[in-house]
Amino acid sequence: MFFKQKIGLKKSFPVIILGLSAIITQIVTIREFQSVLNGNELIYGLIFAVWMTITATGARLGKYLAKEKQLFVRIILLQFLLSLFPYLMIYFLRFLRFQFSIYGVEINIPEVLIYIIIILIPFCIVSGALFTLFSVKLTNEGSKLSKAYFYETIGSIAGGLIFSFLLIFVLNVFQTLALLFVVNMIAIIVFSFSSKQEGINTKDKTVFQKSIVIISVILILLAGIPFLFNFDIQTKRFIFKGQQILETKDTPYGNIVITKTAEQNNFFLDCTLLFSTGNLIDAEEAVHYALVQTKKHSNLLLISGGVCGLIDEILKYNPTRIDYTEIDPELIRLGKKYTNFNKDNRVNIINEDARMFIKKTDRFYDAVIIYLPEPSTAQLNRFYTYEFFSELKSRLSKSAVVTLSLPLTENYVSKEAADLNSSVYNTMKSIFKNVIVIPGGKNFYIASDKALSYKIGNLVDSAGIENVYVNKYYYDEPSIKQRADNILKSINRKAGLNRDFFPITYYQQLLYWLSYFNINFYLLIALLSLPFIFIFLRLKPIGIGLFIGGFSAIGAELIIIFAFQFIFGNIYYMLSIIITAFMGGVAYGVFAFKKSDSLKKFISSQFLLSIYTSLLPLALLFIKQISENYLVSVIMFIVLTFTGATFVGVQFSSATGNIKIDLIIRKRKIPTPFAIVSEAYSADLYGSALGALIISAVLLPWLGIMNLGIMLGVLNLLSVFVVIISSRNKK
Repeated sequence: MFFKQKIGLKKSFPVIILGLSAIITQIVTIREFQSVLNGNELIYGLIFAVWMTITATGARLGKYLAKEKQLFVRIILLQFLLSLFPYLMIYFLRFLRFQFSIYGVEINIPEVLIYIIIILIPFCIVSGALFTLFSVKLTNEGSKLSKAYFYETIGSIAGGLIFSFLLIFVLNVFQTLALLFVVNMIAIIVFSFSSKQEGINTKDKTVFQKSIVIISVILILLAGIPFLFNFDIQTKRFIFKGQQILETKDTPYGNIVITKTAEQNNFFLDCTLLFSTGNLIDAEEAVHYALVQTKKHSNLLLISGGVCGLIDEILKYNPTRIDYTEIDPELIRLGKKYTNFNKDNRVNIINEDARMFIKKTDRFYDAVIIYLPEPSTAQLNRFYTYEFFSELKSRLSKSAVVTLSLPLTENYVSKEAADLNSSVYNTMKSIFKNVIVIPGGKNFYIASDKALSYKIGNLVDSAGIENVYVNKYYYDEPSIKQRADNILKSINRKAGLNRDFFPITYYQQLLYWLSYFNINFYLLIALLSLPFIFIFLRLKPIGIGLFIGGFSAIGAELIIIFAFQFIFGNIYYMLSIIITAFMGGVAYGVFAFKKSDSLKKFISSQFLLSIYTSLLPLALLFIKQISENYLVSVIMFIVLTFTGATFVGVQFSSATGNIKIDLIIRKRKIPTPFAIVSEAYSADLYGSALGALIISAVLLPWLGIMNLGIMLGVLNLLSVFVVIISSRNKK
């Protein structure tokens, strides 16, 4: 329907490709940052904040490029740069990683921030400026200012779906970028034939168009090079120095790299070492500290870790059945290829999220071994919550044991480490009668309703288990018990429990990680927030509304994503649907109310956004109660996402006319279209950037989902009052 408007498909196509390019480049780049930085919520927040801030800055800088006579040529040049920069971003993202630090050493937060800015600034400046220029171009040709926002949103929807459901499965990073380059070259050709060519003489028009076609075709042919040569492995050698890369594979769950050093194969997930072949001590500690605590081993559950040798250790107890959950089937495939992965017919491999499996299974287990990294992200935090341990206990036999691990605290327990251990200990103790901690290579927590013992050496000996390390000769009981007592003394029994909708443990893990760099977390967040606060204080009422709207929009989206993750497990496939529903809601809000730029519509949309964010947590709690009906729950998630995004779209659509009035009052002259666009677009992005920075890393674990929703509602309500009071003063 919308293609029947004044601006047709040919003229809107380049703007759609801008949205498609931006979202695919963003997804690819974020995955790469995750891969080389082992990203947590703070890292993700920094990436999104920098991305949106620089894009907003680019949108503002676009006004200096929007001269009528040169607009056409500048759009073509910027679109070419938009297609070229992603290649350079990924290359330098890998090349510069160990230019900031010694190989194998993590870089601190200030260095991370500089690193992110260097990588993102070229692309984000260009994409922001290009949006402003497209907005001006479409306005000059008879379109409404908000139409560019609508078309870009359509492109973002298409890009998210295409990447999530197609590209990630069939192409590597550089092949994906090559395809994106080709699409942008086609967009340049379409634009050159469909737009008014300011600054070019009529008689030169045909020559110019032919030149564009010839150059674009040559560049499209060159874009096929990544399909002939594996640039992916070549550039990964910057990261894995001194190692032979055997194989690399992008999956929906991360990037797996298999390397070889001497006779040892190393498995990396997002550049974090999962395990190395031949690391027997880690496998023995993960299994035997727990399994010797019980005499019954009929049905056992292993959550991750089977590929790295744990199954061989479990089989020493002659179980009837081992259910082994590993969400990524590629890890199993590569494990079979590069390790001596046990193919015993008693092992039942389950490629499914462990929590989803536990909810569905009717089997009872005598022991559960959780071999997962520490709760450094919201995704991992799900396996350290009160709800998870409750679900797990419902599937345990009477004398069953459960084990997991946290980073080793050695003899000195810092405050950050004590807070982390306290939260996990108290959460487990609220479900199980007995919890002990055995410090080995890690802090191994063992929980059960039966009595537990530190006499591991004697228990191994009496069970007749032959181990190389975990035996009465290796295990020093007095030393272990002394270190365990030191950890338990540091436990704060009043520390809060870690819950799905109140995820405090991953926040404590974040503080623990930052303590390695001697960085004050609160001072860091305050310093990073200052530029946004300065920008916010300079905004006029409508700009404030857009800023808070952007902040609330990303807040609501994060709440929905976290809630789905907590309830149903891995978010990857649903994430693309949520993003699509959000972008679809924004597009609908912009398009359906394209003729509504009144102040009343702006105020109404922000008031509705206030009600929406306040009630959103209650709706999510209801979904949690009916989560057994998966289809109905998913539909409700989509409807909630679409509804909230519609209010944001209406707000943006109705803002432009009111921003025009603000600019007239401020500057005493009629503003240009690009001034209105840059003002609205940048205010929205700056608010979203601040939200991305502090919501997932700070506000959500601090406040929990319920209180965060209320806070967002109050912020929008205050903004409504500011706009109303301001409008009365104007009168």
